Amino acid sequence: MSKYVLEIEGNLVPTTRIIVNRQWSKDEEEKEILVTTDTQSVKSSKQLSSKGFEEEEEDLTAHDRAHRLADQRLNNLKWPWERLVNAGNDDDDDDPEAHKYTDKEMYERYKFGDQSERIYSFCNHKPASVPKISRDTLQRFKFEDGYISCAANRELVLGLMEQEGRVSQVLLVKRKPDDINQRWVMKENGEIRSKHSNQTCLTVSMPNNEPFSEDEEGRPLTFSGCPVTLQARKTNRYGKAHQRWHYDAETGFIHSFYADPYDKEITAANKADVCTFSIAGQDNIDQPGYVAEIPLSTGDKQCREYLVCTSCARAMRGRYKINKLQNNVQFSCSMGEAKKLKLQQIGSFKVLNGKVDLSTHEALLSLQDWEHKLRTLRDETNVRTIAKEISAAKAVKTVKILAYKNGEGRLRPGELICGSTIEGILDQCTYRLGLNSAARRIYTEDGTMVMEIEDLIDWAVDNYKTLMAEYLQGKDTKVDDLELEQETEKQEQETEKLDEQGKNLRERGEGEGQDSQEEVQLDKDSAEVDQQEANKVAKEREMVLSQIQIPGTETILRYPIEVWISSGKDFVAPEIVESKIENRRKKRVFRSAVSLELDIEKHILRQMKARRYEEMDPGELKPTRSSKQPVVIEGNWQEPSVEEQLKHDTVHKLETHLAEVKKNQKETTKTIGTSGRLYKQPDTKRVMVYPNGESLERAVYVWGNTLEELLDNSTAKLGMWQKARFIYTMEGKLVTKFNDINKDELLCVSGGKPFTKPQGYRDVIEIKANWTRARKEYGPSATDFTVDAPLNPKVNVDPFGPPALTMPPEETAN
Repeated sequence: MSKYVLEIEGNLVPTTRIIVNRQWSKDEEEKEILVTTDTQSVKSSKQLSSKGFEEEEEDLTAHDRAHRLADQRLNNLKWPWERLVNAGNDDDDDDPEAHKYTDKEMYERYKFGDQSERIYSFCNHKPASVPKISRDTLQRFKFEDGYISCAANRELVLGLMEQEGRVSQVLLVKRKPDDINQRWVMKENGEIRSKHSNQTCLTVSMPNNEPFSEDEEGRPLTFSGCPVTLQARKTNRYGKAHQRWHYDAETGFIHSFYADPYDKEITAANKADVCTFSIAGQDNIDQPGYVAEIPLSTGDKQCREYLVCTSCARAMRGRYKINKLQNNVQFSCSMGEAKKLKLQQIGSFKVLNGKVDLSTHEALLSLQDWEHKLRTLRDETNVRTIAKEISAAKAVKTVKILAYKNGEGRLRPGELICGSTIEGILDQCTYRLGLNSAARRIYTEDGTMVMEIEDLIDWAVDNYKTLMAEYLQGKDTKVDDLELEQETEKQEQETEKLDEQGKNLRERGEGEGQDSQEEVQLDKDSAEVDQQEANKVAKEREMVLSQIQIPGTETILRYPIEVWISSGKDFVAPEIVESKIENRRKKRVFRSAVSLELDIEKHILRQMKARRYEEMDPGELKPTRSSKQPVVIEGNWQEPSVEEQLKHDTVHKLETHLAEVKKNQKETTKTIGTSGRLYKQPDTKRVMVYPNGESLERAVYVWGNTLEELLDNSTAKLGMWQKARFIYTMEGKLVTKFNDINKDELLCVSGGKPFTKPQGYRDVIEIKANWTRARKEYGPSATDFTVDAPLNPKVNVDPFGPPALTMPPEETAN
């Protein structure tokens, strides 16, 4: 923790973070500038030398070379999409897509997306370059009137944007006299406290621990770039070096970690999860710590308290009860003497048992000593030695591959994987490539499926030889134009002879399934010619390769082999994938150009119509000789002009052409149909049921796929003493089919009695209960009674008889 100062991250703008970084020095900056200039000069010299070599190699005139350099310069000024578009522009080749469109002029006009240049010219603007500020300016500050301001701009000071929680980020903000969070107090002990809260001070956020990386080597911790925050101040004597600062008024630097080496060692140990016993030993020092309650023996409830440091307490979390120790208590960590105290070793001394000294002057020697002991123990273990000898005898060949997904070509960066078996490589590819199913096949660039690691090595060596032969043949052998023409003429004559012989055979009337002797002879001759050509190519290749020295297999296998991983599908060549994407891009540019022109023309047509409507020209009245219409209005605002009619025709043409473009560019997808349903999903219904005649409050939900299942579930859910046999609707209709039941319907379940409404059943129960109570209270004869009502002397009406409307007319009259 030496030579670190306060620094502004980035530029001198508000809301910029405050970090700590190495102190700026002029010598280091000059070294960085020299390194960058040297690398740039080397690159430029290499480019110039490669260009000059190519020009000397080719036999071109000065005029041709000038044209080529001008084309290269013009191509470098173009955007990447313009280079792709111009690369496919070949006027000499016949376009197979041209015959699909009726208007050839429209097709040629928007074929390569000429409007794309105008679109990208407005959409893509390079941002203005920001002037770079030296680190010397970003590391100098001024402390005056309680403000810590930037030396280059006194209006930018250290402050807090929003103070939330116990830790707040320190930023560069604009000076505000009424903001108390921008005022600071520098103490003699090295603390820079906030004037808003005397219990908080500037603190360096320590870097995250990353003990192991992907290559299983420790990453060194660095304090460069660590942010500065506002945290609660620590009152212990040691372990707070990241809260100590020193302001140098002459230079403007604010030095961090301005503490004695002992304080730095304790702070670093607490951060790196190393026990402080390795530094302080048995000396009692004032440091942050915890009280751990450790049982005397396993299963014993009695516990004993031990004082441990922060690192060991972090390793004890979840095992023992830990309480924070009060401030300013001097102690030595108990884990350093775990064997003496008969404690289980926990923390950084779990293996070393406390026999290590990591103080500033002894740390490097301790590391070398323990590494030497570790190497000695490894050499003495016979099992590992035998394993190394066995592995060396096997001579396992490890290859490096650059794996891509099958069907994606080289569109995405490949994954570099090392392996010695096909199974191991496939397992790694499944995880590294993120495949949905397990990887099963490995394909090379030419579509060869690899089954063994030896086959992959053989293919890599053969592919290297093929590429070298092609490179040397293309570089050394120069065939004259006359020889090429003679060879092509000979091939054309041979093909014509074969066609004439085939026609003669067809004229003789031989059947399709029968092979004549002449056809068999022609096949043999063609096979012999092919074999001769293949032998000729192989001889030329061997001759070329014999002139150079092919490197060994180990040298060839230093470079990764490109392979494509598949989960079971057939191989798709990367060239096919790239061509499909390129075709889609061309179609998209073609279609977007036509659509843009159509929108422009439609907008112009709308403007022309609007101007005509706005003028409201009444027109001219002109007489005619017609008796039906003697006067005609010409040039009025309702009559479109000639320009408008032409523009309307242009819009119609563009719409027709755009429809044809979309129709021709539509990709046909094949759907795999099935003869029938793969499976039949069960129709489960949920209904509410209640017992017959009882209250609706007893209704419960039941599920079922059939009528019988609903009845069984209803019997169990309702707790009926009799098995449910019938299901009724709320209207009293008997349900006989499962399809007649609707989901979430209220139904009545009966054990055999007819349907009874819920209220009527309650009345019947109430009558029976009253009858039973009367017989129990007044005796069995209490219910044996008759009701007699006296007759009315004025009106002869029986109160217990039938109503008057049901009696005959004669009786009602009486």
